[in-house]
This record gives sequence, structure tokens and C-alpha cells, in this order.
Amino acid sequence: MPDLNHEDEGPSGTRTVLTVSDLTVGHPGDPGQTLVEGLSFEIEPGETHGLIGPSGSGKTVTALTLLGLGPGGTRFDATGSIRLLGRELIGLAPKQWRSVRGSQIGFVPQDPGTSLTPVRRVGDLLAEVISAHAPAPDRRARAIELLGEVGFPDPEKVAHRFAHELSGGQQQRVAIAAAIAAEPELLVADEPTSSLDVITRDRIMDLLASIQARRSMAMLLISHDRRELAERADRVSELRDGRLVRTIPGDRLTSAEGWSSPPTRRTERTRETGRAPRLRLTDLEMTFPAGRGSPPERAVRGVDLEVHADEAVGLVGVTGSGKSTLALCATRLAEPTGGRVEVEGQDITHLPQRRIREQRSTIGMVFQNPTSSLNPRRRAGATIEAPLRAGREGEKADRRERVLRAARSARLDPLLLDRMPSELSGGQQQRVALARALVTDPTLLILDEPFTALDEEIELELCDLLVELREERGLAVLLITHDMRLVARMADRVAVMSAGVIVEEGDTETVLSRPREEITRQLISASRAHGSRNGGGESRAPRSS
Repeated sequence: MPDLNHEDEGPSGTRTVLTVSDLTVGHPGDPGQTLVEGLSFEIEPGETHGLIGPSGSGKTVTALTLLGLGPGGTRFDATGSIRLLGRELIGLAPKQWRSVRGSQIGFVPQDPGTSLTPVRRVGDLLAEVISAHAPAPDRRARAIELLGEVGFPDPEKVAHRFAHELSGGQQQRVAIAAAIAAEPELLVADEPTSSLDVITRDRIMDLLASIQARRSMAMLLISHDRRELAERADRVSELRDGRLVRTIPGDRLTSAEGWSSPPTRRTERTRETGRAPRLRLTDLEMTFPAGRGSPPERAVRGVDLEVHADEAVGLVGVTGSGKSTLALCATRLAEPTGGRVEVEGQDITHLPQRRIREQRSTIGMVFQNPTSSLNPRRRAGATIEAPLRAGREGEKADRRERVLRAARSARLDPLLLDRMPSELSGGQQQRVALARALVTDPTLLILDEPFTALDEEIELELCDLLVELREERGLAVLLITHDMRLVARMADRVAVMSAGVIVEEGDTETVLSRPREEITRQLISASRAHGSRNGGGESRAPRSS
């Protein structure tokens, strides 16, 4: 019988918030499969404990186990011990878990868009979270107070908005507000900044640090970004293949090797005269309808952009600058409100949907958030095959071979093709999305933040893989990113977006070495600062206690 009353003490005599001892986690649908084995660590009040490891190493499985959750509404089969303020959590009944989750352990997910109800306004959503954990006579006022605490200058205005009306950084702030609503003792943050630009990323991490300091809250920070953990974590536990490799002070964590080496050399290319670009956007406009009491939002304004064969163009900008909206318009997944979209010289701006589906076989698209772009009821192999079936391409055996070839190109283990998305890590999901984009042998590849869920080693490997694929196939690539390392390594040209407009464009070396615009200088400066943080193993000033 678990001891529910024992209170663990840390090395300094303080009460330990979380103690994980010999935790072993099995897959609920496969008793023979071990996802995490023999994991032990502890977190003190006010401490940030990092958890790092390659995609599929067990980081998110650990987080979900701490919350009593699992894939498809099930729970992971866990043995060992998880003590929260001395209370044993393993063996709790579902009703008991509900009293822990949210009220004592807050959770900030990797993709805030999947955790925010799309049909509820932000204020109503937070009010519901507040009332779920404690009686609150003025839930609305408390919701607005929380929005102010997470940094919104006009919290009442944000409270009236829907989640889809907010940028990625704003959505993450709302997710943090929901996570801290019940004032938990422990905050589990699972890749909370992976999809954000470097400037917004630092603001979100500074926000988490300030909230943590005010509340003396313990935090488990899960990240694939070694530099972020080196800067933010007091201690870091490193996982590989579900096992603990080591636990070290955060300032001893160094960046992955490879990024410091010179970028992959791009051979000089000359555009074929007389050939239309693979993608041409002319005076592109996208305006979203007004919400209640708000004017229409012009997300993209008068953009001209070309991407040619055997060329990679980097499109950079802060979160909310219009990059992803531009990509949706370029593939006609969103209907532009003005301008012209041409693919391979053909105007597709006003093509009917039947003709658009035919045209899309030449375009491969990798979306930013794999969790929301993969069908949760379709296995990985069927997801990759879906574009071939939609285009009625080939017989069953031929489609299967093309799926396997695309999976290998994306470095996806073929053994994972029979799994559901909920059974895959974030990095594995993103590799499924990349394989799906490659399976039709496209001539144009649009990558919208393609590596946000991947650890640095895999990110570097896939980055160079995409360079090789472009060389071999003569692909045109539009790379949408906030990571200047990717731009330096992959892109021939770079365009900088701000407030829906391209404010600067040129060859990559010129723009990165001699930027004209202030926003470009800010992005480069923030990226360099982020990349230099303990990247070579330098020491840093100790944190104040």
C-alpha cells in the first residue's frame, strides 16, 4: 500500500516538490513495449529541472505519466514511484487524478492550439478552468487578472477573442494562464516555445521564469533545445531510448556539434532563362473578417515573391507576421482576397477545387504543428499514402513502395508506419508529415517551421537531407522559419516579413551580414544571442536562490 503521508525532503532540508523513483512506463496497448525504464529525478521548490533527449526518447511520455494521462484517453502502465509533496501518485483512481491534474500540477503543452477550445472565447475558456478547480464567485474577473499576469497589455480585449484570432505566442500565453489558474505546486512545460521565433521564445521563457519566481513554483521544462536548457534549467536529466543517461547542472549542457561547422556549401546556380518560377506570388493579399468590435485584419499585404527550380528561399519573421498565412494562400488551402498565385506558370488563384487538387500533387507541404495536421484516426502509413490515394496514383503495391521510400527519405523507421499519431513522439509525427509531403515527388516543397518538434541532432540531419534532396531533384523550396541557422544553412535567398509585408529581400549572405531593416537586425541579434548561450560550454553566472 503506497504511503500517502510521507513528505520527502531535499538535500537542503526543504520539502521536495516532486520525487520520481525507478519509474518504468509501458505502452497501454502493448504490454511488451517499455517506453521509459528506471527513471529517477527530483525537483525542489522554485527549481527548474530540464528533461532532454532525442525524439522518441520518452520525454513526453514522462510528462503525460506525471499527469496520469496517455494516448487515446488511456493511461500509461507505470510502475515505480511518483511522489508529489510526499503523496504517491501511482495507483490513484481516475477521480483522484482529476484532483491533482490542474490544481497541483499545471501543464503547458507543446502545441497550444490543440489545448484551446476553438469555439470558446478566451475569457470563457479560462473561467471554465478556474471553476473546475475551486469555487470562484467572480470567475470572469479572475480570468482577466490571469491574462494580465501573463503579459497581455489589454487583457479584457483578449478575453473576447477566440484562440484562432491570436498569434502562436499569444496562444501560448493563454495556455500558461490556464496552467497556473489553480496555482499549482509544479508546472510541466512540454516544449513550450518550440514553434515560436527567437524573440517571442525569450519573452515566453522570461514570463515563465517571473511567474515561477513569484510563486516559488517547481517546473519540469521539457525541450529539445540544449541552448535553452543550458540557460534556463538548474539541473538537466538526459534521456535516450527511454533510459536516463545522466543528470547534470544546466550550465554543463553544451549544444549539439555540427551547427558550429560551416553551412552546407551551395553551388552557384543560374536560373534557366524563359522558364517560369515554380512559385510566383504577385501583389498577394489576405484579409480576415472582423471579430466583434474589431476591424478586419490584413494578414498579408501586397506581397511579391518568386521561388525558382533548384532554389531555396527562406521566409523569416516574428510570430504573427503573416508567414504561415502566405503559405496557405500559395497552396490555395486559404482563399487569397487579392493578388495572383502561379505554380509552374499556371494561375491557380481562382481555379475550382477539383483542378486545385490536381495541381497540389506538384506541391509538398509540411505544416508547423504535426499534432493538428495529422488525422488522429489514421495510421502513419495511411497518412503518408493519403495524397497518392486522393490523386488516384498507382496500384496498391506501388503506393506501398512509394510510402516506404518517402519514409526512408524522412528518416522515419518503417516499423512506425502502423502506429497512430497518439503513439508517436512529436519528432516522429513531424517525420510522418515530411514523408507525406515527399510521397508525390513534388517539384515545389513548402516547409512551415518543419523542425520545431525535433532535437538538434535530428534537425541538423534532416536539414542537410533536404539540401541533398533539393540538389538531386532540382526542387524549389520555400522555407518558413524563425531559425536563422536554418536560413544560413539551407537558403539561397531570404525574405523578411513584418506585419504582413516583405520588408527586406536578397541573397542570404548579404542579408545576414548587412541587414537594412531594424526587424532583420533584431532577428539576427536574437538568434546569435540564443545560439551563443553556453553553446561552447562556457560558464555562466549562478542563479540567485
